[in-house]
Amino acid sequence: MADEPSTAAPEQTRSPDAATPAPSEASQTGTGRRLWPYAGAVLVVVALVTAGWYVHWRSRPPTVAEVERLLRRQQIEEAEQAARALVAADPENPQKVYLLARTLAAADKLVEAAELLEELEVDGPRRAEALLRAGQCWLRAHYRRKAEAAFYRCLEVEADEALTLPEIHQAARRELAGIYATERRTGDFRRITWSIYEESAPHDKSAALASRIRYDFEMVDPRVAIASLEPAIQADPSDVYSRRAIGFYYLELGDAAKARPYLIRCVQDAPKNPIMWETWLHCLVRVADTILAERYLEQVPPEADSLPLCWRYRAQLLDLLGRTEEAVAAAQRAVQLAPFDPENQYQLAQMLIRANRRQEAEQHIRRSQELQDLVQELRDAFERFRREWQQLPEPQQRCDLAVEIAQICEKLGRIRDAYGWYGVALHEVPNHAPAIEARNRLEERLLDPDLPY
Repeated sequence: MADEPSTAAPEQTRSPDAATPAPSEASQTGTGRRLWPYAGAVLVVVALVTAGWYVHWRSRPPTVAEVERLLRRQQIEEAEQAARALVAADPENPQKVYLLARTLAAADKLVEAAELLEELEVDGPRRAEALLRAGQCWLRAHYRRKAEAAFYRCLEVEADEALTLPEIHQAARRELAGIYATERRTGDFRRITWSIYEESAPHDKSAALASRIRYDFEMVDPRVAIASLEPAIQADPSDVYSRRAIGFYYLELGDAAKARPYLIRCVQDAPKNPIMWETWLHCLVRVADTILAERYLEQVPPEADSLPLCWRYRAQLLDLLGRTEEAVAAAQRAVQLAPFDPENQYQLAQMLIRANRRQEAEQHIRRSQELQDLVQELRDAFERFRREWQQLPEPQQRCDLAVEIAQICEKLGRIRDAYGWYGVALHEVPNHAPAIEARNRLEERLLDPDLPY
């Protein structure tokens, strides 16, 4: 009999993983719900820690490196805020105060920056550099007299074995030279540029000497100068030097009417300052007002007697008033003080002709022409220097050009310049006998305390 098929369910093989029955969907959901409070607590703790760290990070003072990085990225406002926080946390730290001053200068808060730098309590080169930067900030803020004072204080800083100090001092001198060139303060310009020459390295001396010649032949455009100086008298109405310079440039433009209010205020505010009188007398010559001429000729202070230009303009005003003999005497005094000025010689000749002293006048006319020719020679030699100096291949060529300039300067009575240019020649050719002889001869002249700069 055939076997009947079994009706029992087939036996299933169970794997080890299947030893525990899988939890149902309901049990999984229940377990997740029980874990939710713990997960939420963890998230809250993480958030609190993060917030605490962020608050701590925001509340701590920034570092110097962070401020420097912000400055490099031109994030000026953020850098200023960070620098102020830095100083608030450590106000006695000069490095941090200096950094704040830098950020303020970058933010064009120049007055505050300059004041911080001037008060910075450091010594030696760092003090000199702080004063140099202070002067530059004052200059950018149009406080030219405060800038000038800061640069001179920089020059007063001394330090032993400070390698960077001479460079800082030279930078301050160049800033002063720029101020005096713009304000056409000839005496101050010559003094400071001679100091630049003396402190320059041998290979830089020709540039310092060239700036002194360039001053005589070149001038900033008067309109540009006036535009740069007007903010100075707005920032500091007591700045008579900037006010006088504006009047000077209006005279250069031939507008004596505009120059007059500036210059009359200068002699009122600084009645004993000779340079104010020099320019005011020049204005009176241009205006040709006899009433004003007579009034102010009597008010010229003794301090102005040392300026040749004051005597030149006095002579012209006296001539305008018909006081011929007095005009001759004033013109003669101008020639005595500046005998190498061709204009002084020519003016004296004209005054002598009016006084019927023609024979004397002819001598001064000839001398005036000789000096004019020398001035033109100096101009031509200087132009060659500008064009060719760097391209001349041989030291002997540079030496010859320097000697030529020196000889012209000596004939024009510019003894310091001649001495300097002979030195430039000897830097190129140390054994150049004529330059050695001339320099030794002029060295004695430099000892004269009255030798013009």
